[in-house]
Amino acid sequence: MTRNFKKRAEILYPIEDTELKTRIINEILRTYLNDNVKSRLMQPDGSYVRVKAKDGGKLVRSQSALIGIAREGA
Repeated sequence: MTRNFKKRAEILYPIEDTELKTRIINEILRTYLNDNVKSRLMQPDGSYVRVKAKDGGKLVRSQSALIGIAREGA
């Protein structure tokens, strides 16, 4: 998987609203970190390996889960 590191800009800014910060950490970030369908982990050599779901574990696809959250109007 190639990555665009040369032609993009990223901007960071503080989130000062405590309620919003909590929601981002607990709802959005946690959903991404629990993804075991489409996520990959970068290895020390720069290559990627796909994350596998634990045997019998619930499949989590972060994009689908976040779309569901958005549709619920959370």
